[in-house]
Amino acid sequence: LEIIDGGEALICDEPIEFFPLPHGHHTTLGILHRKMAYITDCKSIPPETLTKLRNAKLQILIIDCLRPRPHQTHLHFDLTLQYIEAISPLVAVLTHMGHEWEYLDLLSQIRERGIKNVFPAIDRQSFLYS
Repeated sequence: LEIIDGGEALICDEPIEFFPLPHGHHTTLGILHRKMAYITDCKSIPPETLTKLRNAKLQILIIDCLRPRPHQTHLHFDLTLQYIEAISPLVAVLTHMGHEWEYLDLLSQIRERGIKNVFPAIDRQSFLYS
């Protein structure tokens, strides 16, 4: 399977949509499957993709959150939270976190902002969605 600029593919008889994401000097691909989106290795999310994801009424958004401060090729904490607010998923899970994060400290920062639907991911975590 080769997908370069986005599009849709059937994988195990399931439609998977791929969309391009800026990642420094390169482009990576995000994934949309039913009510779940996976966005990692990106610096930003294009406006048309934000609209598509918001309209998808996601149950789960798994999204890049490399570190607390800006980075040249990845999302950082404040920008990630802005995107989560714009997309408005039922639940958002932070992934691709660097060594600067301690799980409980990050969870505390999220809760201090009054956010109840965002969680840092943990290894081997799984999710159900329809």
